[in-house]
Amino acid sequence: MKTADLILLLLLTSLLFVHCQSATNTPEEKQPNITSRQKKNVLSDEWILIWKDEFEVFDTSKWTKVNALGGVNNEQQLHYPQNVYIDKGMLVIEARKQDEFGTHYASGKITSRNKFSLKYGKVELRLKTAATSGTQTVFWLLHDACDGVNPCIGNWPPEIDVVEVLGKEANKIYQVIHYSTSPKGRWPDWDFSSTATELSTSSSPSSTFHTYTLEWDTNSVRWYIDQQLTKTWIANNQSSFSPDESMFLIFNIAIGGDWAGSPTENSIWPQRAYLDWVRVYRKNHTDQPQPVKDSSSIFYIQNVATAYYLTANGLANGEVSLVQAALGNNWINQKWRINQIEEEWFTLHPAFKDSLAVTFSSQNELPIFLSPYRNLDRQKWKIVEQEEGKVHFVAKPLSNMMLSASKHENWSSITLQDSEDTMSSWLLEPITTLERTN
Repeated sequence: MKTADLILLLLLTSLLFVHCQSATNTPEEKQPNITSRQKKNVLSDEWILIWKDEFEVFDTSKWTKVNALGGVNNEQQLHYPQNVYIDKGMLVIEARKQDEFGTHYASGKITSRNKFSLKYGKVELRLKTAATSGTQTVFWLLHDACDGVNPCIGNWPPEIDVVEVLGKEANKIYQVIHYSTSPKGRWPDWDFSSTATELSTSSSPSSTFHTYTLEWDTNSVRWYIDQQLTKTWIANNQSSFSPDESMFLIFNIAIGGDWAGSPTENSIWPQRAYLDWVRVYRKNHTDQPQPVKDSSSIFYIQNVATAYYLTANGLANGEVSLVQAALGNNWINQKWRINQIEEEWFTLHPAFKDSLAVTFSSQNELPIFLSPYRNLDRQKWKIVEQEEGKVHFVAKPLSNMMLSASKHENWSSITLQDSEDTMSSWLLEPITTLERTN
């Protein structure tokens, strides 16, 4: 074969190969690129999107523009509907100096009251805040019985602040919960828990957009900044109680007030906050326990060192609870069903809620939770018997880690301990006479 013919044959073979490869691309390879906004709408198995606003227009079926004076915390602004508007697919609140109706400042506030509320779930939003002395940009949840404008002492708390930024501390992001210190308690039976996360000046909440996430369930609240966990709050159901009433959404810039402080002569006006989108999810409740070999044995589980019983912390309904140890008096939340799921592995379920099992956080090995029956390896425990009837519960993914209880006067927090001391030793007391447990 001549050299020229050989080269031509090689070229034709190469072209045919490329054509065949193109024709056999998988559907995934041929999919167009997905934009970041489209990716946000892809739902996970754990969460289901139930409400959203992308702010292409101002949707009056979802929000109300407040038209009123500040009303609470000695704030100095007028809430002015004209200071809330849509610009390039974002909701903008503008705060400025404006002498009107006896005030020197005007700002804006929107609420979803009487249009959308949630009880438990995930709230996520993308936001860039205002930043000058005397301002307070906040996206928050408030109990439905309040209006978000006037003092609401008789029906407050609960309140959860997803993100709160003070102009005088423009690099800090506050995440706060105001909770009851008695069941269904209102002011003055309340307290709060707050965390401040400080960012660099170049990535401050007023210089760039960040995504803020709140996860609220029956016994805990978690906050995230750009998908990074920044705060976890857990009710102990003794002096702190997780909100269990529906709440609506609020977004506003406050001016002045007890926390933000008054504007100064150096304050810069106008100030604007930009809300790109808001999305709300609920938990997917389709998860069911897998079949088990034996679910007939129910025990009290008592820690050898503290003499406290393993408890689900009074949880009667819901999805997540902190697992603790407490003094026992045959409480139903201290009865545990031990299910054998493999030859040497078990799950620990509260007797009244078999769809929940003892697990531990993926952020670290603490704390121990009672959570939906999923991520099964983190809910598998080996029961290793020691002398005198003592047993150790060994975690499946971390075979050197055992369920342990720390000493406390009234409660013991449950952790994973990497040594075989008495704090990791438990006694199983079979319950021979079973009352109805659900």
